[in-house]
Amino acid sequence: MSERVRSFAGAASQVVPNSQTPTVRLSAGLVAVVGIALLTLTRIAVNVPVGLPLVSSSVWFDTVTTAAVVGPAGGIILLGVTAEEAWERIGLILVGVFGLLSALTTAIAVPAVGVIVAGSWLLLIGRARGFERQDYRWQTLGGLVAIALLGSLALSLFGVIGVRPATLRPAGTTLALIGMAATPLAVRSSLGPLAVGALTGVGTFSLTASAPFVSGAIVLIAGSAVGASAVLLAAAVGGLTATITEGVMRHRITPAVAGLLLLMAGVPSSIPRALSVVLAVALILGILFDTRGDSA
Repeated sequence: MSERVRSFAGAASQVVPNSQTPTVRLSAGLVAVVGIALLTLTRIAVNVPVGLPLVSSSVWFDTVTTAAVVGPAGGIILLGVTAEEAWERIGLILVGVFGLLSALTTAIAVPAVGVIVAGSWLLLIGRARGFERQDYRWQTLGGLVAIALLGSLALSLFGVIGVRPATLRPAGTTLALIGMAATPLAVRSSLGPLAVGALTGVGTFSLTASAPFVSGAIVLIAGSAVGASAVLLAAAVGGLTATITEGVMRHRITPAVAGLLLLMAGVPSSIPRALSVVLAVALILGILFDTRGDSA
């Protein structure tokens, strides 16, 4: 079986040259961000008390839902065909292809969940093979962040399809928020962005404390968070803000795009959300295990 996987990966690498450059990452990430952001903003707009006929229409919702699948899936496939490591290449291509297929028919939704979970862990295994002893502390911390995010993906998706949802959904939410809060460790954020993230986290906590019902509804609708504590939610928002700010302030493409993807996706409890999280994890692992820079 392993020989077949290696031969498939080798064939794929001959078809498309290995060129996972900052431009490729930017292209993959921005299309995905637009897709998942449209869906998240639509979910919020549909639930505001003011009537918005366009976003409330089934045609619009179907369109943005498709875009939220096609955008991240296309970005994942692009990273997959330009990946250097065989397991990473196969994992990303499997996730992207089954993600696209899930947009064509709901009949493949359950198999797609299994493939997305398995493919995302193949990505992590492939990247971990590039582990370097001289940088092991940062790579270990970043690897733990990736494990938390991919663990939340597995728990949340299995919970959604009916596997012990009362247990797995809250556990998936907790793991997702922990992973998001720790993303500055994975991208090595400097003090300035960390300070911005800390202030944002404090502001988020104050907002949730002063308007718990409104903030709770937004978190559930936009972020699909189930049973999230206010402290952990604030830490996640602060962590992602620090990661995005690191990318903007230091002109680093990858952290900014990865942070935006995670912020817009929320807890990966659906295929569109899960695809965005897989793409974000792929970008984060690229920072940890790639010798090339991530700024354009």
